[in-house]
Amino acid sequence: MSRAILTQHIHPTVYKHQYDPHNVWNFEKEWRTKLLSCSPTGRFCYACFCSCCMGSKLAKNSGEKTLIGCMPCSLPYLRTKLRTARRIEGSCCEDYCASHYCMPCTATQMANELESQGLWEVAKTKKVFFSIFSFSLSLFSSTYISERNKAQRLQLQFIKD
Repeated sequence: MSRAILTQHIHPTVYKHQYDPHNVWNFEKEWRTKLLSCSPTGRFCYACFCSCCMGSKLAKNSGEKTLIGCMPCSLPYLRTKLRTARRIEGSCCEDYCASHYCMPCTATQMANELESQGLWEVAKTKKVFFSIFSFSLSLFSSTYISERNKAQRLQLQFIKD
């Protein structure tokens, strides 16, 4: 008899976490896309190559001032704000680690979440990205052309001498 009681105390019952509607910190939703499920799409490339622009876009769509997205510490803050506003499970520690170790994937996940809610403006993002890309390309090409012209002039001057 005492042996049966002893075994009951050794193996306690495991209670499954249940949703409590009265607990304001008990979030019931999950992210629509997983963190590392980002593929090399336009949005992911935008986050890789123009992270400041992506951060500003996330800040604007999250209701913050756009310049906050240019600060390196803003992504964990924006992720926490988005997660709590949408009642998505997680913690501040998870937000910080995800933002610190895989910034493009985190930014892409946040943008996908905003898009699923209808809060992401796709056309403007592409327009800004391509205008920055074309400006960088024109700057590079004009620099390259001017350097090439200098080299040709030096070559001609050397031939004349």
